[in-house]
Amino acid sequence: MNLVIYQNGTTPSLEWDKSLSVGIAELDDQHKEMIDLLNELHRSLLKSDQVQARKILDALIQCTQIHFSVEESLMQILNYPEYDEHKYRHSILLVEMRKLQSRVKNWQQADYERLILLKTSFSRHFMEEDKDYSAFFHNHGIEKKKSSSRSLLGLFG
Repeated sequence: MNLVIYQNGTTPSLEWDKSLSVGIAELDDQHKEMIDLLNELHRSLLKSDQVQARKILDALIQCTQIHFSVEESLMQILNYPEYDEHKYRHSILLVEMRKLQSRVKNWQQADYERLILLKTSFSRHFMEEDKDYSAFFHNHGIEKKKSSSRSLLGLFG
């Protein structure tokens, strides 16, 4: 599942590899940015750095909302048949993120299990649900282009 748990006291880390790729450079770049933010969030929680954790989680939610809007816009433009289900899956991920945000905002006990669940959910979403649209997008003219020097999401790090 690509969720690498380090046993030496460092953070559980979701690591990018080709199995997560949807073959669309901008979307892959956005996925990488979200993975980086998830890992940064976990490191800040381990350090009990509430200010940094809140900042990172806010950026992650903002990046994720933009990413989901991009995906959903492409789906609508291309009449993707699984649009409603995919949009629903996005809403579930956002609810999970907001639950974690509420706990971090109120600085309740760090909920590492919720964070690991969120990382696992993102990994599954990239590998399974996003893979479902990949071939459809390619068959409808979305090209496999090389990544631009800057992703839109890079503005929020």
